[in-house]
Amino acid sequence: MPWTPQVRVPAMLAKTPELKNVEPFKTVLSGSREAMDKLSMRDFEKILAATLTGMSVEDFDAEAKQWLEAARDPRWKRPQTELAILHSG
Repeated sequence: MPWTPQVRVPAMLAKTPELKNVEPFKTVLSGSREAMDKLSMRDFEKILAATLTGMSVEDFDAEAKQWLEAARDPRWKRPQTELAILHSG
């Protein structure tokens, strides 16, 4: 299973449904890319901690490699590894 919030959070919430109405998980479940873009770094840290805790290094490595091989930028239709992200400000 590739790592994206849209994949990892629903899988995690199947085991802990009491978090489905708790932010930032609720925002991820909404499916709104615009809302997810507004999440803070702390929100992403919560998502990472909740979805990756207990995963072995080997499983993480395998999923990361799978994601890198398959992920394409939705706008540019290019592999993520071929793009540079520039942040302003």
